[in-house]
Amino acid sequence: MAILLEPLKTRTRLSLTPLIDVVFLLLLFFMLATQFEKYQSIDLVFPSSNTEEKQSDLKPTIIQLLANEKLIINGILIDHSLSLNQVLNSLDQRNSAGVVLKVGETVPTKRLTKIIEALKNHKISPVTLSN
Repeated sequence: MAILLEPLKTRTRLSLTPLIDVVFLLLLFFMLATQFEKYQSIDLVFPSSNTEEKQSDLKPTIIQLLANEKLIINGILIDHSLSLNQVLNSLDQRNSAGVVLKVGETVPTKRLTKIIEALKNHKISPVTLSN
């Protein structure tokens, strides 16, 4: 009686090269497919020390930013139902010497930036920051 022995199987090594190629292709795909946020800048103009201050009868509009997303303009609490554009359109800039933004300590920077951009879009200037 003859016993048939199976030939020994040689163990093949698994190559990682195709896996690395696929990973790099996926990385390249996601890098090219991702839309990055467009960064915007805000120009700030600081007064120089040798400019003369002009005395004017005009008073600035005071906008207070509170941490709970509320706005107070010249002491009047603005309703949440009004959009920021509606509020800025209602500001009478002819009788105002610009805007003073009073910002609370816990107001997010994103909200402050959004309001400064809206003021810039409505051509309201100068804008002064205060705490």
